[in-house]
Amino acid sequence: GGGLKAKKVYGSGGQKGAKTMVLLEDVHNQLSKERSNYERLMVQMLQSSFDLQEREDEVASLRKLLTSTSKISAKRERGDDQKVLLQLSRKLETLLVDNEDLREQNEKLFKDAQNGETEHAKETHLNKSEM
Repeated sequence: GGGLKAKKVYGSGGQKGAKTMVLLEDVHNQLSKERSNYERLMVQMLQSSFDLQEREDEVASLRKLLTSTSKISAKRERGDDQKVLLQLSRKLETLLVDNEDLREQNEKLFKDAQNGETEHAKETHLNKSEM
């Protein structure tokens, strides 16, 4: 930029002894600019660090919320699963009892049918012998 203006100053040694010099006032001005740039960058960096920390805290709390929500959801699902399982168990039990009742009725009907055939056979036999 408009930094330091260098000037060649020739001493007694002629061109070989020449030294590049700058005004002390220019050095102080440039130093002041650099310092204020540095301070501005430090403030920006601190603000960025603060913003980053806030975001990291937000992410951490959202993670905790997600984890606890997931746990609650899983418990709720397990509870629902258990209710469904209980309902299915009751239904199965009812069906098994109904099945057993039907089996007993079938056996009774089968025995009655066999007895009926036996009775029918006896009657038929008796009727034939009466003839």
